[in-house]
Amino acid sequence: MLLCLLLLGLAWSSLSTPAALANVTQHIEAPGQSLIKARQTLQDQTGHPWQIIAFRQRYPDRQDDFYLRLVGFPGVKSVDRQQSLMLSAASGVSFSAIPDSGTSTLNQISTEPHVVQYNLQPVIEKLTPNSDWTLTIPLQHHSSESDLIGPSMGRSMKKPMEKSMEEPFINKRMTEAHQSAILNVPGYLIQEWQMAAQH
Repeated sequence: MLLCLLLLGLAWSSLSTPAALANVTQHIEAPGQSLIKARQTLQDQTGHPWQIIAFRQRYPDRQDDFYLRLVGFPGVKSVDRQQSLMLSAASGVSFSAIPDSGTSTLNQISTEPHVVQYNLQPVIEKLTPNSDWTLTIPLQHHSSESDLIGPSMGRSMKKPMEKSMEEPFINKRMTEAHQSAILNVPGYLIQEWQMAAQH
């Protein structure tokens, strides 16, 4: 009987733990040197995908800070690397992460305009994994309007407006789309990042 209860407990634990936690990997680059990372892909508010790589690099005599690299869709999003990333919870708590210029092998920032990297070391332990978070990624204002507002919204904008009163709200949404990309990050991904940061 005790054995059955133990097996049931293990089965429930495996079902209640998100499979994405297995995405935390460690790659041995050299003796005493390793790369710990968690990788995931999320869509922003316009339906465009972003690859998210949270990582830390360890060396025999030191370890780098914990970083978050965001890779947007090429030719669609141009990130503003002069602005900070905003991380916000539904409770109203928010933190900012400054852009990173990159120092180590993986840290070397691509010159591609759709790639950006932030230093999460000061805030990673402050993020609560029992709630979802929103990432607000600042974008360059000269990005293509049709790409930024997304394919579905772009088609709807071609139709005549039924009410002129809606124009200010649509213009506001278009302006916000120009200014930032928004990603909704579930709590289990925050837990995954924290696991990678603690390795």
